[in-house]
Amino acid sequence: MRIVPPPSAKAREASEVLAPKTDNSGKEDRLEEEKVAPQIIWLQSEVDADKAAGQNLKDAATLPRPLIFLPVSDNPDNDTLFFSALRTALWPDKFISLPTIDLSAVAKSAKPYFALRILADHQPIFFPARTDQLNLSWARQQAQRLRRLPDQTGFILSTSGSTKPGGRLVGISLAALHASHQATAQRLGGTGIWVSALPRDHIAGFQVIARAYAGGTEPVTIDMTGGFKLSRLREALQSISPTNSPVYLSLVPTQLRRALADPETLAILRVCSAILVGGARISPSLLAAGREQGLSLVTTYGMTETCGGCIYDGIPLPGVKVAVNEDRIWLSTPTLMNGYLEAESDSELREISGTTWLVTNDAGKIVFEDKDAGEATGVTIDSSTPAHLEVLGRLDETIISGGENISLPLVMRAAEEAGFVGIEFCGLPDDEWGQILCAVFSESLLSKSNLTPENLNPIHLGSQLRAALRGTLPPSHLPRAVVLLPYFPMLPSGKLDRLSLQESARVLDSPNRTWRK
Repeated sequence: MRIVPPPSAKAREASEVLAPKTDNSGKEDRLEEEKVAPQIIWLQSEVDADKAAGQNLKDAATLPRPLIFLPVSDNPDNDTLFFSALRTALWPDKFISLPTIDLSAVAKSAKPYFALRILADHQPIFFPARTDQLNLSWARQQAQRLRRLPDQTGFILSTSGSTKPGGRLVGISLAALHASHQATAQRLGGTGIWVSALPRDHIAGFQVIARAYAGGTEPVTIDMTGGFKLSRLREALQSISPTNSPVYLSLVPTQLRRALADPETLAILRVCSAILVGGARISPSLLAAGREQGLSLVTTYGMTETCGGCIYDGIPLPGVKVAVNEDRIWLSTPTLMNGYLEAESDSELREISGTTWLVTNDAGKIVFEDKDAGEATGVTIDSSTPAHLEVLGRLDETIISGGENISLPLVMRAAEEAGFVGIEFCGLPDDEWGQILCAVFSESLLSKSNLTPENLNPIHLGSQLRAALRGTLPPSHLPRAVVLLPYFPMLPSGKLDRLSLQESARVLDSPNRTWRK
């Protein structure tokens, strides 16, 4: 890909309406509040550059395309362009271009909307980006990461970065977003009012807005300035006028845990026809507690590469197929990405008998409703199959200690079944074993449990945990270290920041602050 000028005066004018020319380099500190200017970078494929300079200008694949960086903040009032872009692209009246509009005759407040319409002929690509990082130099850096830009790509989102710092750039089409909305509406029982309580630059929060617009409704958003607050969630839910439309909400497990602990929030959450819970693994105890309180909780499994959740409560959405091959989850779905845009090809995508599969990095098993059928591998299920997918965790969540492979998700499930809350696991370097299994406890979560203050120390927690797991797990899988953190480090997407967790445990790994067996 190469960066090129706008292809016409009309395109340049529309670009400058959306992203006024300013010299931001080195002057980001002068930007007031969160009013960061959008950035527009025109891109053209290197392969098609010669064609575009010649006679084949009518071929859409040879034309430059605007990559529009949409500022996304915690305050929805500051993100007008983000909402306008998604509404224009996804609302049922479609993205109709208006190339003959004279922007000079358009009222100031309407200019961005009509500028977007003018750029429709150039197949714009939208890239939601946090205001605290968006400036011209950062935008150019992201554009230069791209190696391809399929015609169908309408949006670029970054993966969360939970295992790869900075994440990967994923291309998503309008068709995939519409397919996701339709499948979700079919599973949940119809189009409804979506409430946004997640960061909008990651797939889960982005999809709340996209599903609303694709269904022809306005999303209800909350101000996340200063972090997620239960009071703001309550205000948003209470602001919804009584209608016959169902109310849908997406949360991550951390938010759900906080909501369950607050009676006032718990009461208002019961107005939701469905609360999607994803972004991280939800413990069985938390899920059961929410459902016992009358909440309609729906667990979701998916990723940026599949436009978010494509499996609800272990059952594929309509049109989605799941297979487990050698313990690895494979997905085939109409919501599949166009690819990772930083590479010429995707080794994660496999074409088999005319069907495209995404080979994930997650382990899983298929469990049939007929208990006598047991579990299976190497088979495919869809929404009509009497079976469900059980996600076991990431395949790379394994450490090697003394030559033994230790699955962190396996130990996590055993600990949860033994009644431990506020716990995660990682590996710590060790001279004798190479790595040892370390249990990391969250002091903020433990303080809400029944443990007495004198028991909130690594020595007690370590001996208690090992005793509880002994007999359930082999000796090699019993933790040999315990670290107590004030709280778990989280990514903006709501997922656990595993890299920071491991680094925090390593930093605290000293005789005075870590228990070692």
